[in-house]
Amino acid sequence: MMEQKSEITTVKLQYPIPVPKPTEEEPDKIEMVYELTFRRLKLKDFKLIPMEEWERMSERQDVMNMVPFIALATDIPISSAEEIDMIDLEPVSEVAGNFFGKAYPQNGKTP
Repeated sequence: MMEQKSEITTVKLQYPIPVPKPTEEEPDKIEMVYELTFRRLKLKDFKLIPMEEWERMSERQDVMNMVPFIALATDIPISSAEEIDMIDLEPVSEVAGNFFGKAYPQNGKTP
């Protein structure tokens, strides 16, 4: 169900989510999104994650705290990330959690 290409991972959703895609002609346009693509992380992305969250995530994953990160990493609004169906939540949160492991390994050194 997951497709991986050069460290960009796509998760196909079983239940699509609405994402605002305004244009000049259609400022209220909404598109249904059927997959989320996690892009490569940039250092600036980690500004959203408080230091205490690094420690907590190694013990357990609190999914609601991951929503802003999932939204950022997949370039969708937080309100759309909150629409992710529970069935899709497991593979999405698994991929999101894997990004932390690659970007910040246990020894504290970046790859």
